Amino acid sequence: MNRVLRFLFWILIGRPLVLIVLGLNVRNLKGLPKTGPAIVVANHNSHLDTLVLMSLFPQRLLRWLRPVAAADYFLRRRDLAWFALEIIGIIPLTRQVRASHNDPLAGCDAALAENSILILFPEGQRGEPEKPAAFKTGIAHLARRHPQVPIVPVFLNAYYPPNQPSPARCVALGEALRRAVDTFPGDARIGVIASGGLSHFVVDEAFDHTLIEALRRKDMGFFRAAPLTKLMSGRSEMRNGICLAGTLGPLELSWVSYVPGYRTPALSGTGLCFASFQ
Repeated sequence: MNRVLRFLFWILIGRPLVLIVLGLNVRNLKGLPKTGPAIVVANHNSHLDTLVLMSLFPQRLLRWLRPVAAADYFLRRRDLAWFALEIIGIIPLTRQVRASHNDPLAGCDAALAENSILILFPEGQRGEPEKPAAFKTGIAHLARRHPQVPIVPVFLNAYYPPNQPSPARCVALGEALRRAVDTFPGDARIGVIASGGLSHFVVDEAFDHTLIEALRRKDMGFFRAAPLTKLMSGRSEMRNGICLAGTLGPLELSWVSYVPGYRTPALSGTGLCFASFQ
């Protein structure tokens, strides 16, 4: 990498593009790793995702940030390869593993040994908005090879339109979590917690009870088709509950308590619900 040109690019182009032109609404920034080795994983819809994630880190960590990117795409032209390797600082990854006799993750192993912070998109490619893709196996292999290295998930959207996760995607994420838990070895007890209120601002007891009954029935059809008008603004917290529904599998609702939390005579407030599945 050309450290001087890389520094100038981020000061003059990269950071201004992300922070001023695009703008960010970042939460829990303190959860990012302060030093390497570490692996940051995120969903992926745009080439700008890499710039956004790198911009979350302080300038002093720039030399340690190493995005993992497809060699067949970013090394296909000499000019693009120079920019990707020298300015962005990618670790090129060979996606055609069967056609290669080399270890495709050797560059990642070496970078982690040098205390780098890897940025990796486990879907392996840019996906379509609201359509999660299956994870490739690279992140699992890295986790197995480097069990001491923290893996920090970063989610790139959620609360604000137009790119909120759809109810169907929330269910799919919950189902993926369930499949992942089912593969854990041994008989460890696993807890899944979803937080957030039900109806917001104006309490909607009827819909709140409809959602609770759907949880009781484990009605995934209801959750996938949940009306978006009921899931906007503060009520978008109900999407966390929809994600939880996808994790239930054979679990049954064992306890539930609902309280309509009215604040004013105008019926403003929040629907409050606590539930447990076993």
